[in-house]
Amino acid sequence: MPRKQNSSQDKKEEKKITPSKTRVKTIEKEQFNILLHDHALEALPYVREGFYKLIFTTERYTFNKKQITVPSVFLQSNTCKNINIEEIQEHEGGFVCIFNSKFIESNLLKKIQNIFKVSSFKNLIWTEVDETKYSTLAYLFQNLFEEYNQIYFENNFKIKSLFQLTLSEIIQLYQSNFPEVEKEASLNVAQEFKALLEKQFPIESPLQKISFKDPNDFAHYLQIHVNHLNFVSKKEFGKTTSQVIQEVITQEACQLLLHTDWSILDICNVLGFEYPQHFNVYFKRNMKMSPLQYRQHHKVK
Repeated sequence: MPRKQNSSQDKKEEKKITPSKTRVKTIEKEQFNILLHDHALEALPYVREGFYKLIFTTERYTFNKKQITVPSVFLQSNTCKNINIEEIQEHEGGFVCIFNSKFIESNLLKKIQNIFKVSSFKNLIWTEVDETKYSTLAYLFQNLFEEYNQIYFENNFKIKSLFQLTLSEIIQLYQSNFPEVEKEASLNVAQEFKALLEKQFPIESPLQKISFKDPNDFAHYLQIHVNHLNFVSKKEFGKTTSQVIQEVITQEACQLLLHTDWSILDICNVLGFEYPQHFNVYFKRNMKMSPLQYRQHHKVK
């Protein structure tokens, strides 16, 4: 396992790298900060309200009664407390990032929050970094640090992109190291999606109208990418997001056709269809007959 070694020359060079005052002010508006820390784990207990903290360290320590002798990462929310870390050798340092939810994309934030919910350590993501990922993460953090300390304002977008990539790499690493946590997180997303869909029904009045009908509507509300929602749906239900939605809406359409005297146009409106012909095509595709045929056929019976 490659480890970060700081020669005296390296330390001298590090001391020369200091953020400019202008740069700090600009980044503070963007809710982000990164520090090269000789004692990275010492920053772990510090919690700034409303912020998250990401630490990449090469230090050796004992965590949860386990000796850690390889590089590792910690990602904690501001509500994470009482982390028991015992050092077992001199500090080797690392990087410390402070950021809040406005600095990262909503779907990435949702992934982090979902993992927090099912993690063994509430509001804390922790994992060892294997040899393959070490060089990638070390490169990303070093680049983040260097870009952050440039004087030029136009680097903001690059810093955001680098940080999103860094977080994505860490989440992927965590999910591969703890597949059972990823499974539970996926199940939580699936349950949230199904609950959001089903709570729109039953429809009690022609004046009522469903708010969510398209997969993108659900993905936006759940703050995840629509492709991830589709992946979770197929994994948990064996069906695509669209298929799950179609089944529930079609079932409600059947109930309204049989148990109300509402017009086809009323039923079309409450189920979120802009035009009756669209509803007719949708219903016929799922039930092999038109809404009117379905109502007449079952009323005769």
